[in-house]
Amino acid sequence: MIFAVRSEQPPVLSDTDRRELKAELEKELCLPASDIRSSAWFHGTIPRETAEKLVINNGDFLVRESLSQPGLYLDLFGFDQQCVPY
Repeated sequence: MIFAVRSEQPPVLSDTDRRELKAELEKELCLPASDIRSSAWFHGTIPRETAEKLVINNGDFLVRESLSQPGLYLDLFGFDQQCVPY
């Protein structure tokens, strides 16, 4: 999760989406701290384009799992107004 102030409105979620999100978050809260999925900076298997929209400011970062190579983790950092893969 990226911690930044945003001026845009959050997306409107349907009741089904809200229930699914709530169930997913509750599941993550039960994970041990040693599990990467319990970390706020881990975003699972999201597309690169989505990840790049989340990393906006210097110091923003996230880790995601590769869609094409499951088990491979990719870091993305915000630096100098750009998204930099690592």
